[in-house]
Amino acid sequence: VLCNLLVFAKAMPSLFAPYFKNFFVHSSDSYHIRAMKLEILSIIATDSSIPLIFQEFQ
Repeated sequence: VLCNLLVFAKAMPSLFAPYFKNFFVHSSDSYHIRAMKLEILSIIATDSSIPLIFQEFQ
């Protein structure tokens, strides 16, 4: 599912931007899932979501 979301996020990042918190990494996520979530976050991040994303990384 994340692979498909990644394709759509690349095509229409603004569609997924309001849901950026759904792509935060969890400790139970596998390496592959973490990598895809981080890639999606990097694509859909906006000026207003970047501070919240950085805060989550701390």
